Amino acid sequence: MSNPLFSIVIPTRGRSHIVRYAIESVLRQTFKDFEVVLVDNDLSDATASVCKKYLDDSRFRYHRTGNLSMPDNWEYGLNHSTGHFFLLIEDKMFLSKHALTRLKLIFEKENPDFLVWKLDHYDEKHNRFRPRPSSITSQHQWMESDTTLRLVAQCDFKEYWPLAPRGFNFASSRDNIRKAAQRHPDGKFFVPVAPDFTSGYALLLTFKKYLLISSSISAHSFASLSNGQAQILKQELGMQFYADLGGPADIAYKHTLIKCNRCYNSIINDFLGILPHFQRTNDFTLDLVEYFLMNWQEIMFALTHGGNMAEEIQAYFNALELLDDKAVIGEIQLRMQKAKRFGNHLSSRKTLFQRISREVSNASRKLFYPKNRFASIDAFLDQY
Repeated sequence: MSNPLFSIVIPTRGRSHIVRYAIESVLRQTFKDFEVVLVDNDLSDATASVCKKYLDDSRFRYHRTGNLSMPDNWEYGLNHSTGHFFLLIEDKMFLSKHALTRLKLIFEKENPDFLVWKLDHYDEKHNRFRPRPSSITSQHQWMESDTTLRLVAQCDFKEYWPLAPRGFNFASSRDNIRKAAQRHPDGKFFVPVAPDFTSGYALLLTFKKYLLISSSISAHSFASLSNGQAQILKQELGMQFYADLGGPADIAYKHTLIKCNRCYNSIINDFLGILPHFQRTNDFTLDLVEYFLMNWQEIMFALTHGGNMAEEIQAYFNALELLDDKAVIGEIQLRMQKAKRFGNHLSSRKTLFQRISREVSNASRKLFYPKNRFASIDAFLDQY
């Protein structure tokens, strides 16, 4: 029996209450030559119970892993998939029913080393679909990998996110994924700390160009279950993510100036750590002003949301004292003061700003998404 054209891997842990939506979004594909590989990292039997109903479908592959770190669970899914093309979606995502049909046509016509798409959003609390706007020209865009990587060095993740491969928004042939993975000492593709970012870095560092397709083929949802958000706020889910990685205590900040576990700090740590494997250490210079300011903003955000950030603040100023460039230090301090003044201004008008923000948000939902409301997630999946 020949291998399928596509493998769609769904790694999951502790989300038995939502994982069926991701599974069914794949099984409803209009293009049928695929396998869906679910890697169940649960410690309980909850997800296994949900998956029983799908075991009779020959396209469905179920693997019980249990108690792996996130990177290792994702890697397990990759190693136990057999399709020519590989893509991964998280358990809180949905694949458009025409996704594989579109991907097949694009790979046949454009033959990219890998391709990337922007993500739609489904608001499960209000049952509203919020599509990512298509490009103005409705044309696919060829992107320079180094240009995208420089956004990381500039700590400009607002621009980086919609343009870059991040584990769950790219597709590539298995051969090309192997080319990227072989540069790592362990031969792995999804490596710590953040496998969504490290896999994206590996692709960008291996191939000079990639294709950003004109519209989305998948949607994310259940934002409250985000590991990244939980790490920023020092919530239990985020702290468990670091604990599961094992290894040395400094795994998330070994390569960075600020020695503490912070979400954005670990993303920069991953970037600086992977560059030597590709002999690219000297090609990207980290913008220290933006690096320190980004970390300060994250620390202050967590602090205002009730997090105990004493350790992180101490690590921040310890790192600042180690800088020997007075101009850089002065710019960082100036930007921090401006950020503090702006924050104090907002705090003094908190009630007014909250009210305005709420009214604007409600008005925009009514104006721009009146036809995108659904009775349930199942109703949405029937149309997506």
